[in-house]
Amino acid sequence: MKKTLLSMLAGVAIVNTANADISVDRMRERCLKHPDKWVWVEQTHRCVDINPCKSDDPIEVDAYCNKTFADVQVGEPMVAHKLVYKYLRHVTGIRDYRTVEDVFEKRSWFGQDYYGYTLPGGGYVVFEFDDTTDITNKDVRDGTMAALCSHVYGGTLGKQDTSKSFECGGVTENICETIATDLEDWNFDLWDGQYPIVNWQYSEEDGVCSVYFKYYR
Repeated sequence: MKKTLLSMLAGVAIVNTANADISVDRMRERCLKHPDKWVWVEQTHRCVDINPCKSDDPIEVDAYCNKTFADVQVGEPMVAHKLVYKYLRHVTGIRDYRTVEDVFEKRSWFGQDYYGYTLPGGGYVVFEFDDTTDITNKDVRDGTMAALCSHVYGGTLGKQDTSKSFECGGVTENICETIATDLEDWNFDLWDGQYPIVNWQYSEEDGVCSVYFKYYR
C-alpha cells in the first residue's frame, strides 16, 4: 500500500512539473510575440512590461525599474549608457560590459527618459533618467558630476564651480582618481571637449576629492 501511494504521489509530482513547464513555455511564447510591449525575463520566468517604470504593477516597478538616475540630466544618450555601465560595475558587481545588452530606449522632449538592459543570468532592468538630451551646459555638467559622485561612487557632492572645479566628499583616493579619469575620458561626449581635466587632489583629512578643469570657450 505504501509503495502504491508513493508511486501515485511521484506520478502527480511529475505531471505537475510537466504542466508547470508547459505553462512557462506558453507564457514565454506569448510574451515573445510582442517584443514592442513585453520582455521575457528568464531569470524570474516572468513576462514584464518593456518599460516597467511605467507599469501599473508596483511589484513590477520595484523589481525591474531602477530610479537611481531619475534626477539626472545629461546631454547625450551615450553618457547615460556609460553611467549605467559604471553603476552596474561599481554597485552591482557586473564586471564585463559584454554581458549587458541595451535593448530598449524611450526618450521624450518632455518627461523622463528610459533605458532598458538585459543582464547576466537572464535578468532585466530599466534605468530612469530625468533627461538625456539636455542642451543646457550647466545642467549637463552638474548632472554628470552628481551622478558620478553620488549615484555611482556613493559620495556627497560638495561646492562646485562647474566651469572650473567640483568637490566630491566621502570617497577614497582611488575613487577620486577614478572620477577624474572618467570625466577626462568622457570629455568629448559630455561637452565637446571644452573641459579637459587639468588636475585632481584628494584630502586625506576630510576625504574630499577636488577635480579641476580648464575651460576652452
